[in-house]
Amino acid sequence: MSGFGLKIINPHDGTSFIFNEKTAPASLVWTDYVSKNTPGIRNSPTDWRYHEWQCQTNIPAGYQTHVYPADITGFHQERSGDGFRLGGFYERVQFSQNGENVIVDGLSLDGFFGEWVDKTELIKIIAYPLISGGKAGLKIGNNSHFNNSVPPAGFGHVSHKARVYIQGQFNPASLDARLNYGNCLMFFYNEDPACMLVHQEGAYVSCNRHDGGDRAGWYRVVIFSDIGIKERLEGGGYGLRLRNRDGVITFNSGVGVLTKPVSLDVSNRKLDDIIPTSGIKYPMLVPVWMGSHLWIEGRAAYSRDLSLTCNGVGALIIGSG
Repeated sequence: MSGFGLKIINPHDGTSFIFNEKTAPASLVWTDYVSKNTPGIRNSPTDWRYHEWQCQTNIPAGYQTHVYPADITGFHQERSGDGFRLGGFYERVQFSQNGENVIVDGLSLDGFFGEWVDKTELIKIIAYPLISGGKAGLKIGNNSHFNNSVPPAGFGHVSHKARVYIQGQFNPASLDARLNYGNCLMFFYNEDPACMLVHQEGAYVSCNRHDGGDRAGWYRVVIFSDIGIKERLEGGGYGLRLRNRDGVITFNSGVGVLTKPVSLDVSNRKLDDIIPTSGIKYPMLVPVWMGSHLWIEGRAAYSRDLSLTCNGVGALIIGSG
């Protein structure tokens, strides 16, 4: 990440970030669960076992989307005699953007092995502008994104920050009764490198990154939602505030804003790999399963899902659950 730009310090907690040409306000397009009853759902055209969903919130022109599914990959198993043979890995969840439409394919919404109960998948979609907002207003490194008109879904702003001790499943309502998994986007940083927050059945659970067992620990959480944001953006105080060409406040230095995420390529990584996060001292993550780890002991095969977790300052590590 670039170290050049306007340094913004939050007067409430002392945190800071660099406002530069890469700072683009992101919109919370979708934060909820998807089920077989969600508008836009249909059978997958690529695999009869799964479903495809078209988000019913249109993406503004000039915006690009980023999708956070619960689980990204899977592996093929073929019956062989009295057992199964591994047939290879595949990306189960695929997403594409065609203009204003975002389509997510590979959703697992049917029960299996006797669990014939319809399931849900927790999906998060954000969108951020690729084009600048014109010539007026504050411009840093040719960035005037905050001059753009606010999209229908609104921009994502920080509504809650906390240091929480998570034992078992995290309950966002413990911070604010108005919060739930379906109305916000949460990023976490684990203070204990042996802890890992994972996605289990539509919720986030603290576990041991070495074996997936129970492990409680302290986490930092930043939550983006629209709860109380209008009043905070327009409230009095001090610091930098930006209005767009429509006269709407789109930035307030006392209220954090969701920006374009930093992407990491983990396609060729394995269990316990350490991944440096250059320029990011305390990386924060949305819990998601990113792969599988398989091994054989004797004639038995075992597998664990893989997820990222923070490994101290400036690094991530791949753990198993």
